[in-house]
Amino acid sequence: MVPDVDAALLVLERFLLRQRPGFADDHRLVAQARALSLAYTESRVIDDDAAASLAYLAHFGPRAVVAVSRALRALPQKSHVVVDVGAGSGASALAWLCAGARHVSLIERSGAALDLARKLLDGRSFSTTQAPAALAPPHLQGTLLSSVFTVGEWADDVDVRATLQRLAPAASDVVVVDAGDRPRARRLQSLRDELVKDANVVVYGPCGHRDPCPALVRERDWCHDRVEKRLTPSLARFAEHVGRDDERMSLSYLAWGHGTPFAASAVVVIGEPGREKGRVRVPVCGPAGLRFAQALKRDRAVHDVVAGLVRGARLPVPAGNRGDTWHVTDVSEIVESTNPRPECP
Repeated sequence: MVPDVDAALLVLERFLLRQRPGFADDHRLVAQARALSLAYTESRVIDDDAAASLAYLAHFGPRAVVAVSRALRALPQKSHVVVDVGAGSGASALAWLCAGARHVSLIERSGAALDLARKLLDGRSFSTTQAPAALAPPHLQGTLLSSVFTVGEWADDVDVRATLQRLAPAASDVVVVDAGDRPRARRLQSLRDELVKDANVVVYGPCGHRDPCPALVRERDWCHDRVEKRLTPSLARFAEHVGRDDERMSLSYLAWGHGTPFAASAVVVIGEPGREKGRVRVPVCGPAGLRFAQALKRDRAVHDVVAGLVRGARLPVPAGNRGDTWHVTDVSEIVESTNPRPECP
């Protein structure tokens, strides 16, 4: 499976234009999306059918597409039958299908949201089950289990791993994506700490080492990614009207399974570069814990590369640098490691 965020976003935009021509400048739709965004931000109770509205799909749909595409980069490159838990109105399922999934089974408690998903995914290979995650039957044919912006809404005492495994017991890979705020990110990091204790499990991303998560040591820390949205013109205009960043978004994700780990020895950039007098520093996290990668301004080539590092970039583990600061003196030390991303057919 190869992430194709552009194709999925284009399909989503065209669908919204068919359903509501000029949706990007529809003041009523914008107001509805703004109200939904505020309700989620304040953790207010949301109606079960909230995901059935075009306002929800126009606002949260692009986030689901971008989040799935980002998490996909951590997975082994293979085709999947996906079980999509808390599928809403189908945006995450669309992202999986555009990435090459053979089939997606949508599990969603709202029948109205599934009705909208059926329209969005018309002509593609999918099936639907209307049920809360706790009551849905097992989907034995699924080879990948996906939960996008759903786990963060579950009660704290819900066993995330056990619940997901029950829904797709035959799944070889699991992807959980959520918002990039501290409570949701730390919940995924805590789950990661449970997973790395199991010798039969491989954590694909965001980091593949088997040490406890360094970002859990201090309560104030958390690890999240920040990625480009690459929205189409209408989707970008709608996001701007709603008052959200139309260029980038924050998210947290966790991907695991039983395959070969990707970049297990990498350290991951977890913050933005900070320019100080005579140097630039960027926070990184890996098997040796949290630290700063630092380059001096006098080493111009290295300095500029470090200053250009983005959150989520994977770098080789530094040799012989085990302190709080990694002094980078050569560009070859920070060549980014990424999954191959061939073009979609």
